[in-house]
Amino acid sequence: EARRNGKALEQITWQAALVIGLIQCVAMWPGTSRSLVTILGGLAVGLSLAAAVEFAFLLGVVTLTAATAYTALKSGDGMVAAYGWPALLTGFIAAWVSAALAVKWMVAWLNRHGLTLFAWWRFAAAGLAALLLLAVVRLDLLRAWQEGLPVEAPNRFLINIQPPDVGPLNAFLSA
Repeated sequence: EARRNGKALEQITWQAALVIGLIQCVAMWPGTSRSLVTILGGLAVGLSLAAAVEFAFLLGVVTLTAATAYTALKSGDGMVAAYGWPALLTGFIAAWVSAALAVKWMVAWLNRHGLTLFAWWRFAAAGLAALLLLAVVRLDLLRAWQEGLPVEAPNRFLINIQPPDVGPLNAFLSA
């Protein structure tokens, strides 16, 4: 409840904005969401959840506007030649309107539900990524190890076999 009652966006200080900006450095870690880090940074400096989300999206607008301006300056002539002004303007307006609607919806949704669902999603995604990495990386390591074995070596990989179990296990594997 305190997250909902934090400071409004209009109350943010330059020091708080600087802290949020520094916290965004965490987003340089691969797979880390810049928006989520910004939201968490906003909450850490005392913004309400709605204000933190709005601030994150406003920073995203600045970043995307700069990237768009850079691309337009670099490749604008080619884009106009390939697509024409009507298509580019239509795409720009559609993107702007859909972004504004998405931000409005997201702020309202987060005010009602909070960030818990996103936390569980991140845990599930991290768990799935870890399982996939283990499955893929471990199989590659095992395959490389097996290729280094002599041709007559048995194609078995077992660990932690207790001495009383060696005889029955060898009999089972030989069958």
